[in-house]
Amino acid sequence: MVLTLKEYTAIGERGLYVSSRREWRRISPKEAANVNRMISLKKYRIPSEDEVVDLIVGKAYELKRNPNKEEKEGSLESELKKLNSIQEGILEDIRNRNAERIIFIRQNTIAPDVKDGERKETIMIRYVVLPYQIADQIKEADGNINEEKVFMDEKLKKLGLGHRGYLNLLLVKGLIPSRKVMRTLIGCKAPISKYHEINGKDFLIDEVKGIIDTLYDSVPTRDKIREIRDTSEAHLEYLAKEPIQRIIAIEMDKKGHSKGMPGNMQFMPINIPN
Repeated sequence: MVLTLKEYTAIGERGLYVSSRREWRRISPKEAANVNRMISLKKYRIPSEDEVVDLIVGKAYELKRNPNKEEKEGSLESELKKLNSIQEGILEDIRNRNAERIIFIRQNTIAPDVKDGERKETIMIRYVVLPYQIADQIKEADGNINEEKVFMDEKLKKLGLGHRGYLNLLLVKGLIPSRKVMRTLIGCKAPISKYHEINGKDFLIDEVKGIIDTLYDSVPTRDKIREIRDTSEAHLEYLAKEPIQRIIAIEMDKKGHSKGMPGNMQFMPINIPN
């Protein structure tokens, strides 16, 4: 079942929502664009350091058992294969849980060192403003897009559109923090607290307040929160790729041809109207 959000329409089953109404937004002193607001809504359990280490070690063993398996570009497995092609022996160290390698992984992931009972669950809301033509294309694609490429497009950013920011809410006993607490925090323009985090320099307070109201009107119960798309596995893999990408960057730098942090992602192109 796809969760419904007040004043928004769900697109596909990937946690994307588009505003039911269009609105005009100024993009220059003399120009305005007809736009839709969009929300990407997900939830995930914050993984531990141990889970990150165990996933990397497990995938390293899988590659040893099936080295010719074709991997999805940008996946953890493809990053491990890339590492092995740059410097043989490192994956064997990881499989053997070499102390130096494991310490490096732990030091280069933001996953916390916590016990099972301490792990927390978070709701992540990404807020985006798009020209209605692009919003319509996303609807036609049933939400099957690469959000990073579409939402972070440079042409949109120059117009003050596209990605606006993230709002992360920590679940407390399976529920979002009380509306009163969140209104107080947002009213004080607090970017971070033990309950929330706002990330995005273009994220306006009024926009955050609007999202908060939509969320509290739409997901007031644990049953509704359970309907939010769970991306815990993808989040764990994302955190596991970070230390591997750092090792790749170090090894490439040793060989004298580093081009910065490596990363390979396939994007769905969407043309911006002139």
